[in-house]
Amino acid sequence: MRISEVLSTEHLAIGYGQRVVQDNLELHVYSGELVCMLGMNGCGKTTLLRTLSGLQNALSGHVRIHGACVQQQADMPQQQSADLSQLDLQVRAQQIAVVLTDRVDTQNLSVFDVVATGRYPYATWLGKLTNADRDAIQNAIAAVGLQPLTHRYLSDLSDGERQRVMIAKALAQDTPIILLDEPTAHLDLPNRMSMMLLLRQLAHEQNKAVLMSTHELELALQAADKLWLLQQQKPVVCGIPEDLVLNESLQQVFQSDSYIFDLSDGSFEMKHRTDKSIGLDGEPVRCYWTRRALARLGYRADKNASPSINVTAEAWVYNNQTYKTLGDLLANLNR
Repeated sequence: MRISEVLSTEHLAIGYGQRVVQDNLELHVYSGELVCMLGMNGCGKTTLLRTLSGLQNALSGHVRIHGACVQQQADMPQQQSADLSQLDLQVRAQQIAVVLTDRVDTQNLSVFDVVATGRYPYATWLGKLTNADRDAIQNAIAAVGLQPLTHRYLSDLSDGERQRVMIAKALAQDTPIILLDEPTAHLDLPNRMSMMLLLRQLAHEQNKAVLMSTHELELALQAADKLWLLQQQKPVVCGIPEDLVLNESLQQVFQSDSYIFDLSDGSFEMKHRTDKSIGLDGEPVRCYWTRRALARLGYRADKNASPSINVTAEAWVYNNQTYKTLGDLLANLNR
């Protein structure tokens, strides 16, 4: 896999009308990487994606397409990069594929038909599909694991299957850059995890530059090669997930009175009001889940507190009573 820069910004300002959401952005996107863009609502994630794709004009500055991925127009001099605003719509569509959160409702289009629209940037004026186009469509459908559904109508598919179809359409578009806005929105947990793994696989195995906005903090920490952390009126912080956790950049962006970030395992936990102490010791995994359950009841687990709960592989022992389930123990503490 060859990693090279495919997109960058120079002094970019984004927003609507006179409202600047982010400015002076100096960002870089590379092939072969999955980048997850994180931030609180209103920080500009969708606005930035739309600006990078050319769907929305920049307030100032530039978005540049780099390297061999630039397919020159006849009236443009040969160069190593090009300003996105100077490329016509067809050339843009050959460089950047966009998957938005908007639900596509069609009654009479099959999976093949929808994915085939990704080939429009390469179509002749007659709009007919060539054998190469059909191969690209079938390969894209196979890449997202939807071959059995090729001739099913989009309207008959689940949300997870529909999202895979839209990613297949982006793959059929055969662009070096894929931008996605909340691709896991409206999906259940197994489909969210499957989608993140799929996007990482596409970046690495097909050498795509994949940039997505998401609220899936814990999944992004596991899947992303890079994170972009956005805050209102503050510089975007970029880096690998582990660096941004260890230097506390992630915690600063998502600090809240409602939850805490557990540095030991990269998870977010609710802040419960714990005004009582109780001892806890024993089997580590069962102690971890017991500690979480106790927090909901307002107990803070303290190894040195008394009385104490002893957790074994089979039971919970408290005040000389043995409980076979944690639920039974909690019921007794509630009383």
